Amino acid sequence: MIKNGRFCKRSIGYAIEGYSVDGMDVASIYVLAEKAINDIRQTNRPVIIECFTENIYESFKPGQNSEVIKDSLARKDAIISRILGSFKKELFDNKIMTFDEAKYLKEDALKLVSEAVGFAKNSAGIDNETLNNIMYADKYVNMPKAGWLL
Repeated sequence: MIKNGRFCKRSIGYAIEGYSVDGMDVASIYVLAEKAINDIRQTNRPVIIECFTENIYESFKPGQNSEVIKDSLARKDAIISRILGSFKKELFDNKIMTFDEAKYLKEDALKLVSEAVGFAKNSAGIDNETLNNIMYADKYVNMPKAGWLL
């Protein structure tokens, strides 16, 4: 939300189609994104999608009470559970996915995440020169050189 209304409404002044959607509803985002992609393909023009979401991460301060942190993390887990729960219900109700498929998908995802974490932990760090070379897109045509913001 911006001071004088929704961001997607400002797109009208730039002749860009703008949409807003409940960012906590996975299915609605999917349907709108599909529509936007079709619009882009037909008109060859950009589209703006504004997703409204709840803030699930709070800023923690050094020395903050551990109970406050636990409450915040519990709130985050509850929000994520609500989002995924309603999405799973929709998948089951519409017979898009079975409970067995969901169980397999979850197990497979946990395995992939575990492998990715293991890979990250066992990987060597990036040296400063390599990091600096990939941080700026100076290898591409018409892109600013490294340090262009300074």
